[in-house]
Amino acid sequence: MVVVMSIGCNASCLVACIVALAFPVGAGAQGRQLVPAPPTRFFNNVLPYMSQFNTPGASLHLNGWVTRQGVLVNMPGPLIAEGEHSVTVVWTIPDPAGPANILEFSGGIEAFPESPVLLLMSSTPGTFDPGAWGPWLPGSLDVPQVGMYHLGPHPIAVIDGFGTFRPFEPQSITDASGSMPLTGGVNLDIPRHLTVQAVVVDPTTPLGLRLTGALAITKHL
Repeated sequence: MVVVMSIGCNASCLVACIVALAFPVGAGAQGRQLVPAPPTRFFNNVLPYMSQFNTPGASLHLNGWVTRQGVLVNMPGPLIAEGEHSVTVVWTIPDPAGPANILEFSGGIEAFPESPVLLLMSSTPGTFDPGAWGPWLPGSLDVPQVGMYHLGPHPIAVIDGFGTFRPFEPQSITDASGSMPLTGGVNLDIPRHLTVQAVVVDPTTPLGLRLTGALAITKHL
C-alpha cells in the first residue's frame, strides 16, 4: 500500500501516489441486463460500489456517435454528462465481420482555470460477450478528499499536464475559463474494455486534487 503524503509532496507526486495505490477489484458487472439498442448507458452507482460523480470543478463530459465507413450509424447522444455519476456505455456489435464501427466523441474537461489536467485510460483485454453487460468498472477505490478512483493499477496517460508519466505538455492546461476540449474516436470492433477518468486541480481540497467521473466502454455481440 502506498501512502499519500500531503506534506512536502508536489502535485506530480500526489498524482503518482494516487494511481499507485493498491485497491480491491470491485464494481464488476452487477448482473446481466438486456440491451435494447446500441449504445446503451448504465450508471455505475450501484451499491456497494458507489461511483465517482462529476462536480462543477471536476467534470469529464462527452457526447458520442457511431460511424461505419464515414456513414452515421446512430444519432449523437451523451456518453457522460456534467453532474452525472460514472457511466458504462455498452455497444452491440451488429456485424463483427463487416466494416469497422468507430465511436467518435467530442466534449471536454471542466476544472480550475489555467491548471494542469491528467487524463488516464485503462485498457484491459476482453472478448466479445455473447450476452449484455451491466455496469462495469476496472476497480473502485475511495481516495480520501480526492474521490473514487475507477481505473486499474497501470493506467495510460492520454493527457499529462503534471509531467507525472511523460514530459510536461503545454496543451494539457485548461484555458482561462477552466475548459479543455476533447475530440477523438475509438474502434469498437477491437475486443478490449476501455475506461477513462481525469485528475484535475481543485484548490478547495486538502490535497489540491479531485477526480472526475469515469467513462467505461465495453462491447458484446
